Amino acid sequence: MDRLKPNKKYNDEKHNLTARQKNSIARLREISRQFLGQLDKLGSDDADQFWLEIARTDIQTACNAACRAVENSDKTDE
Repeated sequence: MDRLKPNKKYNDEKHNLTARQKNSIARLREISRQFLGQLDKLGSDDADQFWLEIARTDIQTACNAACRAVENSDKTDE
């Protein structure tokens, strides 16, 4: 399951992103997907599921924050 499926409508309507910003966001999402995939591979015998859920939530939060930082990078010049 792809937890970080891009919302094309949101990106196209709310942000005029440069190619570099789009590439950065895509890379951040890919790294997050890889990390989440590793968490999914851990079985219940390998790790505490409670802490895996916390890790899953935190990586999603971190990815969202990093993507917003890239999206809003032009606002720091105002």
